[in-house]
Amino acid sequence: MSPDLDRMFSALQADASRVGLPAPDGLRERGNQRTRRRAIASLVAIAVLAGGVSIGARQLLAGPVAPAPQPGQTVTPWPSPTAAPASEEPYPAGSPLPMPAGCEDVLVYPYDGPAPAGQALPASVMLRAGDWGKCHAMVGDHAGYPAWERGKLPEPQPDLCFGDEPYRADADRVAGRFRQFAGGPEVYGFESVTRYRAGGAEAFLAEVRDRVARCATFTSPDQTGDATWRAQVAERDFTGDESLLVYVGTGTAAKPSYPGWWVGVARVGDLVIVVEPVSDLGGSRAFAKTMTGKAVQRAT
Repeated sequence: MSPDLDRMFSALQADASRVGLPAPDGLRERGNQRTRRRAIASLVAIAVLAGGVSIGARQLLAGPVAPAPQPGQTVTPWPSPTAAPASEEPYPAGSPLPMPAGCEDVLVYPYDGPAPAGQALPASVMLRAGDWGKCHAMVGDHAGYPAWERGKLPEPQPDLCFGDEPYRADADRVAGRFRQFAGGPEVYGFESVTRYRAGGAEAFLAEVRDRVARCATFTSPDQTGDATWRAQVAERDFTGDESLLVYVGTGTAAKPSYPGWWVGVARVGDLVIVVEPVSDLGGSRAFAKTMTGKAVQRAT
């Protein structure tokens, strides 16, 4: 067995131990199911990959640039995507990334989501790993927006209360880019930047507000038990031309509880930015707001 394959199985074994059954706390058990589902799906993908492939050289994990718009569709082209800085180049799938001292291990897995569609926004409009903090790494960089496919991650963003149901305004998307970041077990972040046809960005924000109102209380399809979840707009217009800071969880925006998370949504002209940082199935209101503001600065 090659050294690379040995290393992949070692990484798989180490990460599998981290996604085992959590401590016997009922609420945490329900909350951890969502993250465990994502982690186990990734482990299965890397196990299949390890069975037939020995990875040597570095490979870029960005999804393929989707085909150009259909004939008759008028879209103003964006500059060609730029390469990510060398320090953020994704490593071979299953390899632990070299992280600074004191940081948790971060592994890269094959992308198993829907194929990106639409035109590609340039990498320059996106957050970098350093924007998230010392112990974060970029583990996915995909040119285009995620075409909807039931049961595939990433889910439609922002992730509120209707599982993987798409947004109506998704039909107005023309270009995009989305990235995934990780800082250790149960510490991750998602950012998408999407360009819409004229009026589409405003329509999307209106749909987000409407969905939050309809999700005032709900039972999450991703959780077991009968816990009552809530979605609330905590702040408005704190950055960009229009913005929302949304809380989703078993508490309230005023008194957030575990599990839960914060999502920032901001519009800059015909661009919509969605940022979702999660830490141990919770999150920080201040951090989500700060990261959304940083994302707006990157995109302008």
